[in-house]
Amino acid sequence: PLRATLTAPGTVEVSLRQGRRRLAGGTARVVRAGTVGLALRLPASLKAGRRTLTVVFRPTGGRAVTRTVTITIRRAARGRSAPLVGISIAR
Repeated sequence: PLRATLTAPGTVEVSLRQGRRRLAGGTARVVRAGTVGLALRLPASLKAGRRTLTVVFRPTGGRAVTRTVTITIRRAARGRSAPLVGISIAR
């Protein structure tokens, strides 16, 4: 799963992209500061290669924080949630 450490309550949006095409994504609402875990369900047709993972944190009543990381998928997904990286979202 993908882990994000949050400094306040709000919404986390995760997107896995290949170029401009969105391959997987999800949203979680967080009610208090701390660590939240998300698992992305990857398409079975996903091949190995470099992808872009974008995490957007929108704190309640605050300004959005965006982190973008390039990751490498080492083998094709088989309809399972693949392990991804942990990202610290600190202001």
